[in-house]
Amino acid sequence: QAYKQHRAEIAEAAELRKLCCDMDIDGDGTIKRSELCEYIEDGKLKAFLMTLGLNLKNADLFFHIIDAAKDEIDIETFVQECMNLRGNASNFDLAYLIIHMREIEKRQQEFHSETMDTLRRRSGNPDGDHELQARDPD
Repeated sequence: QAYKQHRAEIAEAAELRKLCCDMDIDGDGTIKRSELCEYIEDGKLKAFLMTLGLNLKNADLFFHIIDAAKDEIDIETFVQECMNLRGNASNFDLAYLIIHMREIEKRQQEFHSETMDTLRRRSGNPDGDHELQARDPD
């Protein structure tokens, strides 16, 4: 059973890779955001992604999820990211997200405290007796 599952995943990745090569209009081995948005309108990629459990409602958002940093992604990375996004989130996935969100929240709170301390010192109010007032820039 596991062997059949693995073979099916390999076949799905190969089919996705083929679709990506068709999408790569300029042949540079990458998929640009514009190429994805244009190709997704054709429907073939969208239908295939749906068979993987990826309901692509917004090509821009989908591209942002798989690669937020750039406007292009190499085909192999695109295929891997799509394969990783298949299926429903597990309890493990959700726990992982919760832990990271807590870490981000803690860092943001520390940053806020440090910023407020710096502002108090610069405003001549090191004890923080009075609330800092936002100044109108005009």
